Amino acid sequence: MGISAAERLRRTRADLEAVTAKIRSDAPPDVRPSLLQAATDLRTKVRAEKALDAYLADLNRFYAGDVEAFRKRIAAAGLELMPGVAELRRE
Repeated sequence: MGISAAERLRRTRADLEAVTAKIRSDAPPDVRPSLLQAATDLRTKVRAEKALDAYLADLNRFYAGDVEAFRKRIAAAGLELMPGVAELRRE
């Protein structure tokens, strides 16, 4: 079984911090700016993934709660208008 998205993001953030420190102290001066920029760009993408994960969790809660409750009311009235929706995942 693989690691969770949250764990993957946590590890990536930790790796970025460690690598950034090494870039500042150990990288040749002529490549430091481009390596630091690449690390900054990756950090921005990691934050975006974290925001996406939070949004997907909220959206899945909405579908599991409000939308599912509405579907049940529709079904109780003898109508079947909305099929169930599978949980959304970032893959």
